[in-house]
Amino acid sequence: MAGIDEVLERLVHEPGFRTRLTSRPWAALAGYELSDKERELLAVELLAGGGAHRGRLAELDR
Repeated sequence: MAGIDEVLERLVHEPGFRTRLTSRPWAALAGYELSDKERELLAVELLAGGGAHRGRLAELDR
């Protein structure tokens, strides 16, 4: 099952995915295996409009 790396890759390369993730997050993330922390950090990233919390997303690699 795909995880956070695939979600981040799609956010960078597929503008429509960010739109779907913002409007219907549960549908956009169906099929991805994400922890609660990963979902929370994605929500912060989306609310910030991208970029403002990139350092927090780096926490996912720890």
